Amino acid sequence: MFINILRVVSLLISLYTLILFIRVILTWIPSLEYSKFGKILAEICDPYLNLFKKARFLRTGPLDFTPILAIGVLVIISSILQSIVTSQRVSIGVLIGSVISLCWSVIHAVLVVLIIVIFIRLIVSIFDKDSSSGIWSQLDNMISPVAYRLTNMVFPHKYIKYQTVLIVALVALIISHIVLEIIFGAIATFFIKLPF
Repeated sequence: MFINILRVVSLLISLYTLILFIRVILTWIPSLEYSKFGKILAEICDPYLNLFKKARFLRTGPLDFTPILAIGVLVIISSILQSIVTSQRVSIGVLIGSVISLCWSVIHAVLVVLIIVIFIRLIVSIFDKDSSSGIWSQLDNMISPVAYRLTNMVFPHKYIKYQTVLIVALVALIISHIVLEIIFGAIATFFIKLPF
């Protein structure tokens, strides 16, 4: 009975997480955000999302990563519940493994956003020679510190064109994502399988 309750709660949390994700995506499209459907989602999701707005370190210029943390918390809770349902037991190992999974979820989300943003910026810089103003300039201010730091690890003390910096950063982030996914997955699995 207890396991069935946990299964239902985990399912409800997963459903709410999906609704939150849809709400976050709608904020990128003003015409949909302010539609009747968007307003209903705002009423359902914003009270929870606003709990994380106090984490100012997750806001960089025009980008707000607080929804990633909000969704990550729900993912970890759902993951813990799902691990308990699957293993039919509650243990410290399951809890530690789930926390490690949460950490990976947050890192994964940030890496994916950076990969997508750098990829878009690279494509725009290739096809639009006058892409150094407006929103692209703000985007450059946000991604340049990360992109140049990664490039300096590969090519220390060398001048490199901005497009090459973006390519190197993109490749480094993709490789980092793959390696970290393997490492975090192995560590989380190790803890979840512990008998205590």
